[in-house]
Amino acid sequence: MARTFGRSTSIVRAGEQITADQLRTVSIDIDHQVPAVAGDQLAVVVGQYARTYIPSGSVLAPQLIQPTDLVAAGSSVVS
Repeated sequence: MARTFGRSTSIVRAGEQITADQLRTVSIDIDHQVPAVAGDQLAVVVGQYARTYIPSGSVLAPQLIQPTDLVAAGSSVVS
């Protein structure tokens, strides 16, 4: 049975704050064991940050997002 989940409509780079226009809902049939953000929870995702690169069209998993920026203000990352 298909359920509604959130998915990205564009590339979201790691550390980028997620906006409403980068998200939409999609009705798909996936196993209940697969972690995915329910479609009715997209408002909670808006304003959070991508923990990693999220390709366009990806079903959103809770592990892909976080409430705070990847790098604290005043800090930097060298790679």
